[in-house]
Amino acid sequence: MAEFWYNTNYQSAIGMTPFKALYGFDHPQPSFELVAQTRLESVDQILRERQLLNKILKDNLTNAQNRIKHYADSKRMAIRRNLKLAAKFYGAFEVLRKIGKVAYVLKLPLGSKIHPVFHVSQLKKAVGNHVQPSKEPPICTDDGQVLTEPVAILGRRIMKKGNKGATQVLAQWENLSKDEAT
Repeated sequence: MAEFWYNTNYQSAIGMTPFKALYGFDHPQPSFELVAQTRLESVDQILRERQLLNKILKDNLTNAQNRIKHYADSKRMAIRRNLKLAAKFYGAFEVLRKIGKVAYVLKLPLGSKIHPVFHVSQLKKAVGNHVQPSKEPPICTDDGQVLTEPVAILGRRIMKKGNKGATQVLAQWENLSKDEAT
């Protein structure tokens, strides 16, 4: 009965019932509803029991889906990264040697706490003599938090957020140029 219920109910992942996905048409739903009294009380009793069983099955399957969703959602973590504050590239650093087809060893500053081997997807070719984003990676604490503080307020504006106004500030950060203000 549970398999029948599953195969004949709409699945949002496929946009139809599994029965329709397999056979191309919807399965006719059996009706156990009491439209009128039958002549036999035993048949009426069986139909009432079948209705109750169907309701219990639907409720139990819905509760199981909700429990599974609750458990899965409890393991999820909403990660909100402020990518605007993260520097995309540091450099330029000298390439010491190539390892295999896709990795390079770089000559990093002596105080850096990162491994000097990088995959090519993490590297960007330095072209020309234009201004580099940053010569050194930012100073970090032992747990990886960037140690930086605002130096100057370059601008401010009020943005409408719903029915209220929110002030946004453009700040220049310590050890960063004005172009990297956020």
